Amino acid sequence: ASDVYKRQQRMENVSAYSIKNTDLSGRKIIICDDVCTTGSTINRCAELLKNMGAAEVYAAVGTTTKLKKE
Repeated sequence: ASDVYKRQQRMENVSAYSIKNTDLSGRKIIICDDVCTTGSTINRCAELLKNMGAAEVYAAVGTTTKLKKE
């Protein structure tokens, strides 16, 4: 599979993520992930957390992968 296909598939997979209604008003959140490939998972999680009222969302990752230019 091409890198473009893999990226598109990852973005579709994370669109299914959801979090039940929880009030995170004013909280600072850190998302920890072992590998950041496209950033789709972290971005989706951050979006959901912000929608729940998180004041700030940070991400920490152990490593990243190198994407080929499209």
